Amino acid sequence: MDLREGRFKEHGVVLYLSKDLYWGWQTLQVDKHLGRSYAGLLAFTEGLYQLNYISKEVYEQNMKKYSQSLEEPAQAAAQNQKKKATEAVERQLNGMLEEWELPHANPKWHQIAITEAQKYPELEVSKLLLAKVKGEVT
Repeated sequence: MDLREGRFKEHGVVLYLSKDLYWGWQTLQVDKHLGRSYAGLLAFTEGLYQLNYISKEVYEQNMKKYSQSLEEPAQAAAQNQKKKATEAVERQLNGMLEEWELPHANPKWHQIAITEAQKYPELEVSKLLLAKVKGEVT
């Protein structure tokens, strides 16, 4: 029971590990690049399965979940952030392409659009905008 909050945390478990168990847990954490909880839950899942207290299906679900390296979510987040940034650039360049023929108050607007497109030569919209500048596309 957590006396500070005045309620029992049914699913929380506090384990006091011997020096050898603690070292093994830390080694597992480092070897598999896991966070503290995932390393503990991975070992706990393996133990329950080996003792026949959980089904193979539960074992496989938990092993997949708790074997996920700390680096994988970070890499996925970085890729997601890069994708969002690319989508924002594409939206901006699409807007510039649509407004290309319109009069603009800023005389440097076309040059700004060209410079932006040149920063992202791999994007289709950049290729279209640069082709329009060269007169290849109307």
